[in-house]
Amino acid sequence: MTFEDLKRYMLKMAIDINAVSEKALNVTSEKIRNEAKKNAPVNTGMLRKSIIVEQAPLLRVIGSTVDYAIFVEYETKPATGNSGGRAKESIMRWGHLHGLTDAESYAVYKKIIMKGTKAQPFLVPAFDRFSGDLEKDFTKAVQDAIK
Repeated sequence: MTFEDLKRYMLKMAIDINAVSEKALNVTSEKIRNEAKKNAPVNTGMLRKSIIVEQAPLLRVIGSTVDYAIFVEYETKPATGNSGGRAKESIMRWGHLHGLTDAESYAVYKKIIMKGTKAQPFLVPAFDRFSGDLEKDFTKAVQDAIK
């Protein structure tokens, strides 16, 4: 084997390792996304549908595109002072979707503002369950690449 052959081989290996890493990241991130979708509480289905994997070289970000996902994942504390109209609008709309009157929807809004909401984690448990698989998925991808 000449030096040029060795150089070409080493460059090919570097490219293959990158491809293998991408494959392992894809496999693991899809496991996490699918588990998060399974765990997500369903009201309209919007939260579940919003769970995505964003990709960049050697990086995956798994999350939701809806702005209220963080409040579902964690919790909301009781509000202090003026809580703003956006939350009220959202809760009133939710109430109408569920056949509540304006008075009933407003009562739900007041209860949430006064007491907060409990966490309904869906993403962190999915990450906790499958993040350890990255090493195993990487090993499998390397084994597949050298066959």
